[in-house]
Order: sequence, then structure tokens, then C-alpha cells
Amino acid sequence: MRQALVLVCLLAPAVALADDKSDAETLFRSGERAFTAAHYADAADAFEQAYAKLPLPAIAFSLAQAHRLQYFVDNQPQHLDRAVQLYHAYIDKQKTGGRVADAVANLAQIEPLLRELQASGAMKGGAPVVAKRTRLMVTSDVEGARATIDGDGGPTPLVREVTPGEHTVVVEADGYASYTVKTSAIADAALRLK
Repeated sequence: MRQALVLVCLLAPAVALADDKSDAETLFRSGERAFTAAHYADAADAFEQAYAKLPLPAIAFSLAQAHRLQYFVDNQPQHLDRAVQLYHAYIDKQKTGGRVADAVANLAQIEPLLRELQASGAMKGGAPVVAKRTRLMVTSDVEGARATIDGDGGPTPLVREVTPGEHTVVVEADGYASYTVKTSAIADAALRLK
């Protein structure tokens, strides 16, 4: 059996990866899988990281979509705020064609909601209130891979909030040897395992 490749990298602003484009593509694919599974918060996390590495209009649009849909799941105003920013960024860069008409239509739906939230005081100073979270994200290039973090698992991409400190991650896929790694989560940061 072949052993699945697993790499560990800290997703923090101070850490630069050698191949941002490749990493952005992997993150985007993980976001697509999460989006398709209706895990919009996980998709937004993956797309956000991909966009930070490769700020393409198509990634901005996908990220806006994930934030817009997550707002309708949890009613957290920061999702609307971020979606509005990203739809405008997409339109500014794309200008015409692509998904511009969709971005404009979505803005027509969510900008009034955002204005209502800002007027009601649900957002301090017009800025979203974002709670910091410590998370682990496990991705895999192998289709159908499954992962667990401290025994809690599911299909990849798998994102879980965790406590700061050491955690055990296991990645398995049919036809591959399982892979176990211990990793340390840092408070208020996201750690991605690939």
C-alpha cells in the first residue's frame, strides 16, 4: 500500500510557503468540497486562506458566496459584511462577464440586510464582531480521504475547533496506509494539515 502524503504548515501571516499558487489551489479545492457539502463556514475558511495566497477574482466570488450562505445559517453579521466586501472586490476586478450579474444580484439582496444590522447596532462601529477561534483543518489530495482529530472525524476537508495544545490527527483513504501525526494548535490561529 502507498502512504498518503501529509504536510504540516502553520497558517499565520508570518509564515510564507514556497509555492503559494499550489497551496492556494489545494485550499480552493478543499473549499469547493466543503461548499458542495453545505459546510459554508469551513468553505469560507479554506477560500479565505486561498485568497490570501492568490487574490484572484474567482476566489473572491467563491469566498463571498460561502460567507453569504453561512450568514443564512448562523445569522452572524460578519459574514454579510465580508460577503459585501468580496462581491465588490470581484466586480471591481472582473468588470464584465464571469459571475458579475450574480454578484450584483446578491449584493442587491444582502446590502440592505447589512445596513439594517449596522443601524440596529448589531455591529460595533460598523465593523463585525469576530470571535477568535483555534482550529485545525485537515485536507487531502486523495479523493474520499477521511480524517479524525482526537477521535472526532469525517471526510476531508475536516475542520474542527480545538483547544490550544497537542492533538492527534489520523488520515485514512482506501488503498493507502493510514497516517497519524501529533500536532500543536496555537490559540486563535488555524493550523492546516495537508
